[in-house]
Amino acid sequence: MLIIELTNESVEGEPGLNLYWRGHPSDFAKFTLLIKDLIRTKQALSLLTISDVLLIGINNLVMSTEKDGRCLVSVIEHEVVISLDTLLMSKVVTIFESIAMRPSHNYVEFDNYDLQEDANWIISSEY
Repeated sequence: MLIIELTNESVEGEPGLNLYWRGHPSDFAKFTLLIKDLIRTKQALSLLTISDVLLIGINNLVMSTEKDGRCLVSVIEHEVVISLDTLLMSKVVTIFESIAMRPSHNYVEFDNYDLQEDANWIISSEY
């Protein structure tokens, strides 16, 4: 099961606000398939509806791929949105695939892009 937590606590050395995803490598491998499907269908995905995901401190988390998506992490009153263009969402897939290979952690960030980032996005398969 993937546990996704919105926390003001420090995570992996990053001060809050943090969007912290943790689970086993196999959890990330399964979720990577959902992201690939999201890219293919261009439909929004509410993580509230996925049984293998536990949201902590979050009312809902919606991921989408949009032509001009520039929202790495938007947080408004415990509602989280991740909306990226196809290229950036494909890079997210690559990051998730690396986490799925063996227990490790990583940061989802794109320093050379002008993106909305209300929280650090940290993923860990060391859980």
